Amino acid sequence: MTAAVTAAHEYMRPRVRAGGIGVDATAGRGHDTVFLARLLGPEGIVHACDVQPAALAATQQRWLTLPSPKAALHLHACGHESMKQSLADHGVTQLQAVIFNLGYLPGTDHAITTSASTTLTALQDLLTLLTPGGILTVVAYPGHPGGREELDAILSWARQLPPAIGLARHLQWLNLGPDRAEMIAIEADPTDWSA
Repeated sequence: MTAAVTAAHEYMRPRVRAGGIGVDATAGRGHDTVFLARLLGPEGIVHACDVQPAALAATQQRWLTLPSPKAALHLHACGHESMKQSLADHGVTQLQAVIFNLGYLPGTDHAITTSASTTLTALQDLLTLLTPGGILTVVAYPGHPGGREELDAILSWARQLPPAIGLARHLQWLNLGPDRAEMIAIEADPTDWSA
């Protein structure tokens, strides 16, 4: 797990309460899906999406290793830019937590990757579903082709968010080189400005 993923988890942990609904917007190998399930507990619901069948299968397999009782899981075979509609089809209108881990699925075709355009659509859509105090985190990887452009687009978007909609934070490791993963977190309708 990268330092940025660990930071995203640590940032999310105290802000997510049991019993809510969360989204893993890039299911990958299921690590973030399982993380959300543990936070949301047996009364919670996790929706995870990915464009790659192998990612959804890996996520399902990892899910099966969780002890019962556990949160409900819904897998969506779609890109994160289509997730808002897919959630609406399941009657979901509010989310407590959303997590993105961008880039490509390690060990597979590196040409299949997230992109600035689809990620921005997903961010804009899913942010509108966050409950007050809800949290959205993004881990972005500038070191792969298209990754720097994706990160720059996300940072530009986050800087322009009205503070009343969400408080955006950016975490990067200054002494580990320019291609290290970075974390962006947005807390919806924040009430504590001192944090």
